[in-house]
Amino acid sequence: ICPADQDDVWHPAKVETLLGAVGDAALAYAASDLIDDRRMDLRCTLAEKMKVRPVRGRHPMAFYFANCVPAHAMLVRRDVLEHALPIPPGLFHDRWVAYVASLAGEIRFVDEPLVSYRQHQTSVIGARAQARRAGSLRRRAAAKRDKSVRRNQELIGTLMAFRDAALRAGAPHAVLDQLITGYEQSPRRFIN
Repeated sequence: ICPADQDDVWHPAKVETLLGAVGDAALAYAASDLIDDRRMDLRCTLAEKMKVRPVRGRHPMAFYFANCVPAHAMLVRRDVLEHALPIPPGLFHDRWVAYVASLAGEIRFVDEPLVSYRQHQTSVIGARAQARRAGSLRRRAAAKRDKSVRRNQELIGTLMAFRDAALRAGAPHAVLDQLITGYEQSPRRFIN
C-alpha cells in the first residue's frame, strides 16, 4: 500500500521501484525532492531540509523522538498496516506506521527521489512550516516553558504507545520503560 498525499507529485517509477525494493521487508521508502506550490524545484531533499538521516534495517528506537519516513514516500505491506491500525490519537500516521513496520521487520530505503513533496506557504508540516515555527526570539522565550511541558506530555504519550506496540509484537521494551519513567518522574531534568 502506498499512501497518497494528494498535492505531492509521484515520479513515474515510484511504485515499481518501491515494489522492487521492499521484497520481504515490512516497508520501503524513498527520498523526496522539495517543490513549491508552483512545482518549482527547491533544490534539496526533505531529509536535508529536516536534518534527518534515513533509517534502514530494523531499528524501532530510531522513531522514539523523530520520524524520517514520510508517508508520501512509503510502500508498506498490507499486514503491517493492519497491525498499525488504529493509529493512536496525537501521533502522526507516518511515524506510527514506520515504527510498527520496524517492529515487524526490516525497513528499506531507496536513495533516489521518487516523490516531489510540495511545500505551500501555509504548510502545517514540512520544511516551510519548520522555518515559520522559528518565530521571534522574544515570543519563543516566553512560550518555551509551556511548550516544553506540553511536549513532555506528548512524548510520554508517544513512548507509551510505542511500548504498547512493542509488547504486542513481543519486542524489547526496557529502554521505553526507562524513558517513560524518567520523563514522568523528573520532567525538568529531561526537558530541553
